Amino acid sequence: MIGITMGDPAGVGPEIILKAIADMTPEDRAATRVFGNLATLEAVAGMIGSPLVAGTDFAVTDLPVEGGPLPMGRLDPRAGEACFRFIEAAVRAAEAGAIGCIVTAPINKEALNLAGHHYDGHTGMLRSLTGSKA
Repeated sequence: MIGITMGDPAGVGPEIILKAIADMTPEDRAATRVFGNLATLEAVAGMIGSPLVAGTDFAVTDLPVEGGPLPMGRLDPRAGEACFRFIEAAVRAAEAGAIGCIVTAPINKEALNLAGHHYDGHTGMLRSLTGSKA
């Protein structure tokens, strides 16, 4: 099972994920789990005309976004907090053996910092969450 983190829920991550999953075979979709917000995925699917149904065509670990879905393209600390939670949930799932790898969609480092999560990006965050050494 491949875990994909949604990235910034107010950014391009949800669209990138939906377009990538649309290009997958049904078998590959069945082996994919998105860690993100279902309402955001549904809203973006409607905006881009995606035929995919999140939670039906592919698995979703639905995680809350305060006040979500958030307006697209706006810097928001709530998006930074959600972004962190999506990655954290995927890391925990990988540690538990529920997924075999993590693919990350783009995050907004400024939103992440506004939410109080001070990392240089995915690598620093993953290192911290897993206790790994660089």
